[in-house]
Amino acid sequence: ALLDRVKEIAAPGVPGPLCLVGEKAVPVIVGRSGQGIYEPVVAVGFLGKGRVVAFGHTGYLDASTLKIADTERFFVNAIRWAAGKVDPKVALRRNTEVARILKANGIDARSLDAPNWLKELDKFDVICVYPATLSEDEIRKIQELVRGGKGLIVADLGWGWLQLNPGKEITDHPANRLLYPAGILWADGMLDRTSKSGFTADIEPPNLCHARKTLDALLAFERKQVSMSREEIAQAVWSLSTAIRTLPPNDRRLLPQIRKWAATQKEAVAPSPDKPVTMDNPLARLAITLQVHEL
Repeated sequence: ALLDRVKEIAAPGVPGPLCLVGEKAVPVIVGRSGQGIYEPVVAVGFLGKGRVVAFGHTGYLDASTLKIADTERFFVNAIRWAAGKVDPKVALRRNTEVARILKANGIDARSLDAPNWLKELDKFDVICVYPATLSEDEIRKIQELVRGGKGLIVADLGWGWLQLNPGKEITDHPANRLLYPAGILWADGMLDRTSKSGFTADIEPPNLCHARKTLDALLAFERKQVSMSREEIAQAVWSLSTAIRTLPPNDRRLLPQIRKWAATQKEAVAPSPDKPVTMDNPLARLAITLQVHEL
C-alpha cells in the first residue's frame, strides 16, 4: 500500500537515519551510510491503536519536496495507510501549501494555524507535524490521540536538530520523546542517496537495519546457531551501535540485554595495538561502544 506506484522519492537537503527498536516498527525506504551499510529514511510503526509514518528530514513536509519524483504519491499513500481509509481528514500544523496539494489529490486536508489547534484534532483522522516545534503538552496530547486510533505523519531530522541545540543529546529530541513508545527514533548522522533524485524504493530494507532484530541475530551468531557474512556483521554492528547512542538511558527494550551481555565480556574488550577488537568479534565491539557512550 505504501509503495504502490512509487519507484523513487526525494532527498530534501541531507536526510538523516531512523533507528528502529520496536517489534512492530518496519523500515520502508533506506539510504546509505557508508559502503554496504543501509539505514531507514522512512519507517512505519504502531502506537496503541494508531499507525505512524516517520520521515528522516523535515523537508518531507515541504510542498517543493513532494513535487520531486514519486514523493507526492508516496506521501498520499502514507496518509491513507496511516488513516486506514482512502478518504481521510488530515490536519497539518501551519502548512497551507501541503494542505493544498493533498486537496488536489482528493484528500480533505486543513492547515491548523490557531494557538488552540490541539482542540480541533478530534475532527481529523491523520495528524502531520514537525515534532521539533512541539511542546511537552502537545507531545502528550498527540500520543494520546494516536493511541486512541488516529494516524500520525512525522518529519524531522537528527543531526540538524543537534546543530541547532548545542549541549543537548539526541535523546532530548522532541521527535524521540514523541515516537520512542512506537519504537522509532531519529539518530545522528547523514544518509547518502541511492538514486538520482533521492532514494529508490527498489531496495528491500535488510533485516539487520532494525536494531531489535539485529541483537537477536548477533546473539544467535555468537552461539554458533547461524552464520553471517562479513557484510551482514558490519551492518549489524552499525545498527546496534546507532541504537546504543540513540536510546534513552532508561530504555527497557534493548539496553538491559546489551549491558547484561557486555558484563560477561570484560576480558574480550580490552583493545590494544597488538590485539585489536575486530569484526571477528562483533559483540565485543558493541560492548566497547556501550562503555564509551556511558562514560
